[in-house]
Amino acid sequence: MRRWIVLALSIFVVLTPLSAQGSSNQVDEQLYELPMPTKEAGWLGAFVDDSISFKFSSLIIASDRETIKNGKGFPCYDLKSADCLKQERISFNVYLPPCSATLTTDCIVSLSAIKPDGTVLNGKLLGTKPNLSEPTFRGDKAKNFPDGWFPSLWSFDGVKHEGGESFMLRASIMGFQQPIENPQDNFQLRIGLNAVSFEPTLERGSWTRETLNFPDGDKNGMINLGGAEGPDCRFFLAIRECASSWALPNDYRFKVIVKVTAKTSGWINGRLSDPTLSMTRDSDGSYRYTIEAAPMQVPVYGVWTRFNNLSREFQEYVTQQGGKAGRVTFPDPWRAVYSGSGPKPFDKISSFHNLSNYNEADFKEFLYFVKETTDTAVATKSLWHLETNQNYVQAGSLKIRECTPKADGIAGVVTTNSTMFLSTPPQFDEKNQTLDYKVAAPHFDKNGKPNVGSYNLVIDSKVARCLYSFSDAPINASVSIVNTDGTQQIATNVVSEKNGWLSLSANGYNYSAPTVRVKLTQQSSSQPSSSDSASQASTTALPPILINPKVVTKITAKMGDVIVFTVEKPTTWSAKIANKKVVAFVKGRRESTYVTNPGLKLLKPGKSVVTLTSGKLSYTIPITVTP
Repeated sequence: MRRWIVLALSIFVVLTPLSAQGSSNQVDEQLYELPMPTKEAGWLGAFVDDSISFKFSSLIIASDRETIKNGKGFPCYDLKSADCLKQERISFNVYLPPCSATLTTDCIVSLSAIKPDGTVLNGKLLGTKPNLSEPTFRGDKAKNFPDGWFPSLWSFDGVKHEGGESFMLRASIMGFQQPIENPQDNFQLRIGLNAVSFEPTLERGSWTRETLNFPDGDKNGMINLGGAEGPDCRFFLAIRECASSWALPNDYRFKVIVKVTAKTSGWINGRLSDPTLSMTRDSDGSYRYTIEAAPMQVPVYGVWTRFNNLSREFQEYVTQQGGKAGRVTFPDPWRAVYSGSGPKPFDKISSFHNLSNYNEADFKEFLYFVKETTDTAVATKSLWHLETNQNYVQAGSLKIRECTPKADGIAGVVTTNSTMFLSTPPQFDEKNQTLDYKVAAPHFDKNGKPNVGSYNLVIDSKVARCLYSFSDAPINASVSIVNTDGTQQIATNVVSEKNGWLSLSANGYNYSAPTVRVKLTQQSSSQPSSSDSASQASTTALPPILINPKVVTKITAKMGDVIVFTVEKPTTWSAKIANKKVVAFVKGRRESTYVTNPGLKLLKPGKSVVTLTSGKLSYTIPITVTP
């Protein structure tokens, strides 16, 4: 008899309301879960923690048009079965096993840890969780669709964490509502590493036909088909084993190599510090991904608020969003008063929103929450994971869609510690000729200290040249941090082009919701004569760093940067310089057809203090100049 399963998903997992913390107040931040308020109507909650999206078991859920409308799905145990093939679309998560003599592709080649001194420690495979000898389901090689296996458990000689010495690697192929005839056209590769410890439990994750745990007599009831979590096991649930996550050792780098049959998107985003990534083609036609990076510290956001305490604007926005992916409604029996779609009646229900889809809707709602409730993170987690972007053909501008295939492998990689970002490829602003990335996070960590932003972009030089219609001449770039009010922040920016890659980095800026704006320029491709060397030096310089003295309280810049102050009445400003050996003031002046702004000329590395004055206005700004 066919059994249908109701899906209320972020991707395709039912998110049950989070349970309260244990009695101890000293809980490792890595274990943080948002406690639930009273089970009554009128509450609205939000949680942003992309580590929770790695809680799936291996599964395939098939649907047709009617069942998709009703949020239902049919579990498949063989992609080639008649029951599965008669459906129109499938959602899936396929864990890749370690490679072996019989499994040579769609598998994990190796995992290693790298000590601070560069010593490489090869990972030792301890088994899988759950430790079963047969896959959860059978795929279809003709569609490049692998069998569904399980996460793997590893250790490294001498490497320990607070919970022990085990590390869980979850490498999977994921897709949501893909056409069953051609699911491989939009595979998403996801890889995550966690330090873990396991404890016995009575719960069982949804890993096999026997452990799906259908609710008796309730074919329309919601079921936790995420699989790898349970009411009392929030991080990862195997079969009668519950894992807790611990902070990864920050002084180690970790390297993963996987092989997959189907090509995925060339755009990657992740929680990785100082990463190096590559994608090459093996002799058997498989794609080999190599990723090496250190863990990244990411602020986690969570809040519960009374719906009536929100502004009318926010109330109207939330109400009209309805029952989208990642929304959980309570208390039961809420279906008696709300169908699950359309405007939500908050006088009769409460709602929990997992804002971890990293799209425009989640981004907008997150900014509402930060503005109207709290601007403080609830925890900071140590994360190491990445994913290729889904739907990259549809996402971004037409120019990005045109230029992405120019890359032989990876087109671009973005890593950031911002709580909220957009997972799609960068938006190309035709007017300003910039690549724009939006990022957002609570302004403060849980201890009240400002969160400090980190953003890194590596883009294939051929893709960059296509985007900007550049020649083969060297590319220069600038990175600016633009606040929501239009003002700019100063940050430590590093830009370089090497070995076919353009690397850009912005660090040291503050949140809440800046836009990271990347501007590319280049010199003429013709070779200058020796007499033109001086003019060439100026044309290849990076664009100036614009400083609004009303907003910026300190400046850090490097030799070669040009500082320009964005002020009214530019010719009226003067300056006092504490250390004239480090910087010199350049006065604003009127030329024949334009007026130049005042600025600073950087003379040598060191520290100084600049006091700008115009009439009654005065701003004092410390400046540090680095080599």
